Parts: sequence; structure tokens; C-alpha cells
Amino acid sequence: MADLLYLDTIEKLTGEQWTEQFDFNGIIPENTTVASHGITVLRNDGTDVTSSVVDSSSHATTIVSVVLKSLTSEASYLIKVTGKASDNTDFARAKLLHVTPLGAYK
Repeated sequence: MADLLYLDTIEKLTGEQWTEQFDFNGIIPENTTVASHGITVLRNDGTDVTSSVVDSSSHATTIVSVVLKSLTSEASYLIKVTGKASDNTDFARAKLLHVTPLGAYK
């Protein structure tokens, strides 16, 4: 499988819930789409917290959308999306998520 590409960083406050998009345009071959995907979320201590952080996910064309649950404590997470394109090419992309309580930057 290919190495992880384009590590991005997301900054969110505790209590926020949102949809994060992972765009594989330019990563998977031209004229292909995302055929299947999987998601893994690891907390900074290495614990797999996928089921407590991911509410749902879907894919269309070259984009995987992940709905992330509201997080209540300060921590960092690695969100990794892997899958196969319509031509059976493997792909992977990761984003780093930092969750901080309101007022941490005052």
C-alpha cells in the first residue's frame, strides 16, 4: 500500500462536531473514483478511538467525508483514511487533529 500523503493539521475546540473531507483528486489515477474506504482514528497515546470519534462516513467521486463526533477533552488524534479506487489502486491520507478547550489560547 502507498505511504500516507499530505498530512494536514486541523484545530478544533472541545464540543464541536463537523464533517471533514479527504479529497483524493490527484492522488488516485485520473478518471477513477473512490470505490471503498476505511477510517482509523488513533489518540496521541496510540489508543484506537475510531468508534468513539467517527459518527459516520461516505464517499462520492474522489472525496471521502467523515462526520466527527463532538470531543469533550483536550487531545491530539491521527485520522487516517485508506481505501481502493475504482481501478483497484490503493490510497491513503492522514490528518492530525488537535482538540483544545475554549480559552486555551488566552
